[in-house]
Amino acid sequence: MNELYFATPRSGSHAICSMSKTERHLLEYFNIEDMILPRNVDGNLILYNLIEPQALKFLENGLFEDAWKAQKENTLPGEQVYYKIMKKGCSYLNDKYPVLEEFVKEHKTRWDYLKNEPKSWCVKIMQYHYVDRQVLKEICEYVDVIKFIQRKDVVAQAISIVKAQNLPDNVWHATTEQTVKLTTKLSYKPIIDQIESILQENHYITKVLTDYNYKVNNVYYEDVDFSDSLYKKLTIEIPDFDTQECYEAAKEAGYDYTSYLL
Repeated sequence: MNELYFATPRSGSHAICSMSKTERHLLEYFNIEDMILPRNVDGNLILYNLIEPQALKFLENGLFEDAWKAQKENTLPGEQVYYKIMKKGCSYLNDKYPVLEEFVKEHKTRWDYLKNEPKSWCVKIMQYHYVDRQVLKEICEYVDVIKFIQRKDVVAQAISIVKAQNLPDNVWHATTEQTVKLTTKLSYKPIIDQIESILQENHYITKVLTDYNYKVNNVYYEDVDFSDSLYKKLTIEIPDFDTQECYEAAKEAGYDYTSYLL
């Protein structure tokens, strides 16, 4: 049995997908932006100082060819940066900038491999992956089960996203329970922006799945037992951050605590 997961950021998707009974867990399989984002030699950290800002803007809108061109201009010969590539379903580090024709066709390339994979698999797709429409349609038709991961409390999810965005190393997941303390003072305004973003992404996913409701299972973060998950809770503590004020700000903006009431 092969499974397809749809999710929004900080919905527990990495942890939930890691508990799948399938043989291969391909959590970021369709995240092709990794191929042009420079990293350190270990591949653990994205080197934002080497990224062309315009390239990030293009990636945010799924404009892969434009992003490739913008970042290519900022890639210097001999620069010690590495790019992730995919071979036989696994990520490898590469010190070569990808060829444009290969990069823009990468979703199809990965799908062509995956649909012939003899082992059972689960794959996760998020809106920011901007998976090619035809490829996305084929995946939805091919898989046995589609799971739509959501959080009932979208305010808590928005808070989690804003906190994670302020992590210095951009590592959002941990295999052991950790507490990270930040000194950053956060505004409550981004919380509202993130709520709106979450709702927009949920609407996008719902629209994509319209023709496949017969195989869709809704999975809610608050109902999941994470005890067998590979990924553990990453707690982010920020001084003088009043969670209750976030809920009040959300109410004033017209949002209730849960997605059910929106």
